[in-house]
Amino acid sequence: MFFYGFAAFLMLAPLFKAGNRPLPLLLLELAALGFLLTVVAVHRATIELPRTVAVAIGVLVVYPLVQLVPLPEFVWRSLPRTRARIKLFTAHPG
Repeated sequence: MFFYGFAAFLMLAPLFKAGNRPLPLLLLELAALGFLLTVVAVHRATIELPRTVAVAIGVLVVYPLVQLVPLPEFVWRSLPRTRARIKLFTAHPG
């Protein structure tokens, strides 16, 4: 059942406004997550993951979220090649 549902989802995905605009792409990704959660909810088989795999999944989830935290200005200015970026941004505003 999973294979046929997933295959249908993949075949119908390009029909949803080609999936290349921001809002349709967001809706397509949310639909895929909903589909995945539905499949997981229906098949409630417990999966024993090794500790290293669980840690790796945790890092994959947390690391992109850490990238969203803004750096203080003094830390940002101390990064390598920051002066070149500052000159570029001030030379070409907007």
